[in-house]
Amino acid sequence: MKTRLIGGRRGLQIAQLGVFFLSALFHEYWFGVAFRVFYPVMFMLYFVFGGIFFSVSKLIKNKSIWNTALWFNLLIGTGMFIAFYGQEWYARQRCAPYSNPVADFLLPRHWACHRIK
Repeated sequence: MKTRLIGGRRGLQIAQLGVFFLSALFHEYWFGVAFRVFYPVMFMLYFVFGGIFFSVSKLIKNKSIWNTALWFNLLIGTGMFIAFYGQEWYARQRCAPYSNPVADFLLPRHWACHRIK
C-alpha cells in the first residue's frame, strides 16, 4: 500500500511531519488563546518530542515496553507543561511587562523578570 501513495515513502514522511506540525500549531494556538500568552512549550512538546517519540516508537516491538514509554512521555510532558506555563503565569502576575506590547506578548516574562514593587 505504501508504494501506491503519492510521492512514495518520501511523501508518507512529509505527510507525517505535516500532521505533527499542524497538531503542534493548533495546540499552541488554543493554549495561547486560553492563557492569553504566547509561550511555545506545547509546540515543542508536540512537534519536537512527539516527532522523536513517533520515530523511536517504530523501533519498539514489545507492546508493554511501548506502553510504558508512552505513559512515561505523557507524565513527563504534563509535568513540563504545568511547570513552564505555571512559571510564566506567575511571572506575568508578578513581573513588570515589556514596554513594547508586541514584545510583551511574544517574549516570556520570566526570562527577564524585574519584580514590581
